[in-house]
Amino acid sequence: MKKTVGVLGCGGAVGKEVIRHLSEKYSILGGQRSFCEFENKNVKWIKTDIFDPESLDRFCRQCDLVINSAGPSSKIKLRVAECAAANNIDYVDTSGESIYIERETDLFKDTRNSFVIGAGLEAGLSGLIPYRLVRDFDEVELAECYFGSRQRISRASLMDLLCSCFIDSGYANACYENGKIVSYKVPREEKHRVPGFRDEIYRKPYISNEIIVMAGQCGIKAVKWYHAIADMETMNILDTLFESVDRIDQEDFLEALTDKYMVMFDAIANTRPLFNSILYDLTGIKNGEPIRKATLCQVEEAYRLCGVVSALAAEHLLENRCKEGVSWACEVLDAEKVIETLVKDNILRDFKTVTLPVDRNEDEEQDSGEL
Repeated sequence: MKKTVGVLGCGGAVGKEVIRHLSEKYSILGGQRSFCEFENKNVKWIKTDIFDPESLDRFCRQCDLVINSAGPSSKIKLRVAECAAANNIDYVDTSGESIYIERETDLFKDTRNSFVIGAGLEAGLSGLIPYRLVRDFDEVELAECYFGSRQRISRASLMDLLCSCFIDSGYANACYENGKIVSYKVPREEKHRVPGFRDEIYRKPYISNEIIVMAGQCGIKAVKWYHAIADMETMNILDTLFESVDRIDQEDFLEALTDKYMVMFDAIANTRPLFNSILYDLTGIKNGEPIRKATLCQVEEAYRLCGVVSALAAEHLLENRCKEGVSWACEVLDAEKVIETLVKDNILRDFKTVTLPVDRNEDEEQDSGEL
């Protein structure tokens, strides 16, 4: 008998990709408030309201595992994870930062189930790539990462972005050094050339909880992570995004603020080329000699990627015995398998690794558009 995977947010872009990936192997129960019709006989819909405890419990009782691809995560918080725990089933979340913050509470410490969070792009692929790259090194002294994105953002994703400053999701203007978070700032208006990026970019240093865990597990001594901002308009929006943080917990104000910034981000997305690029640039030691390697990848469709990573996480939990409690997807998934699947599905393109000069001052001699 096929196991049943519950997919909350089944009609969204992420949920649809999850179902596409899993529906031949498992029975799928799709849940959301509005009706969804599926051609695949292995998929059925049940009306489910995440904010109604009885409705959510009725959904979870019918599943062997639940994937939450609904949003906004900042509103859902622990609701689905708590219900999964109460029904003694494993759980996957494309986001899940709130769950990570509560990982040491009794709910997650005393469980015999697995809760995999960050099964998306950032977090998700962002933490998985280094697990593959470090295999080429005996020691990694420094990992620099540039994550650049200009895409149409969903309302739920934007709301999560607005709310992210209220939870300990990471550290702005900081980097990771030898297990510690240290202050690290770069000039705001300084443009920077990055191998593989078409245009010069502005940098905003940031270290997330996922990257901190990844660096520790991979034995990377230092990490400098940058959000690579392609234009000053976006930089200005991000700088002013949280001006009224003292009122963001007010529902009406949050809705109005989301409306305001949706207009701004849509205007940029409608007039500029869209892209999702990730560059990892690692320096370290191999066979006693210094080496430096960089890997660039382009993400064709971010929401499809989130769906595939979440589906692979669910498949892994259903087929293997995993660590109990809360884990990032990058901790439990096989990075090689994830990347191969994403390349095969044409979600990742131009995934390639090259050797670069160990002396970073020589970068200026290279064409920044090539990698």
